This record gives sequence, C-alpha cells and structure tokens, in this order.
Amino acid sequence: MSEQDTAGGGRDDEAARRARAREHIARGEHGAAWAALHPLWRNLSAHDDRTPGCLCGACLKPEVGALEHQGMRFERRFGAACEKVLWFWLPTSLTGRQDEIVARVDADLAARYGAQNEDDEDYDDEDGDDE
Repeated sequence: MSEQDTAGGGRDDEAARRARAREHIARGEHGAAWAALHPLWRNLSAHDDRTPGCLCGACLKPEVGALEHQGMRFERRFGAACEKVLWFWLPTSLTGRQDEIVARVDADLAARYGAQNEDDEDYDDEDGDDE
C-alpha cells in the first residue's frame, strides 16, 4: 500500500482516495481499490450468506471484482463518503449507468453520515452501536 493510500486527512483527501480507488477498479486492480479504502474506512456492507460474493468485512475477497450468479454477471463497485464505504454488486447490464448509480450511493452516504449529522446528539445512524 502506498503512502498516498494510507495518509489520513480531510474531505479533499477523502475525495482523492475515492478517486484513486475508482481508477484502480477501471484498470481491473480490484485488490488495490480495496487497499486504498481499507482499513481507514469503515465497511458498511452487511453479511449476506444467501448469495455468492458477500461483501462484508469478513467475507470480501479484495481481488474479486466480478462474478456470475444465476446467469447474470456482476461487477463490484462502491459508494463512499465520510470515511465509510458500501461495496455492492452492479449488474453488467447497468454498467452504462454506473457513474450515475455510484454518484447516488455517494450522495446518500454523505447525507446519512455527513458532518451535519455528526453534531446532532439525537441523530441515530442505526448501526447498533449507539454512537
């Protein structure tokens, strides 16, 4: 992992880290994409044993960037904001809309976990840790 990938920082660093991870994915370097975000960012993907390719922290295989399930092909993508990352499988039939989909996931994460919520004592992020 490079010094760039491990350096902490503010929102500009977060945007740069997210962009680096997406560049790695575009080059098929899925393990490097994962390394750019892990371990500094919290993986929000829940365990799912109903389908192959669980993306929770315990099951995610960093080097696996694509899979086939029930005749459909999927590519691993992520949304990220506020030092949190949500990995998901995108059907290849939607890769033409991936920028739009990923941007929406980024925006939803920013709205849910953004700075405006961190200062609100009554805000519950519903992750079960009451923090």
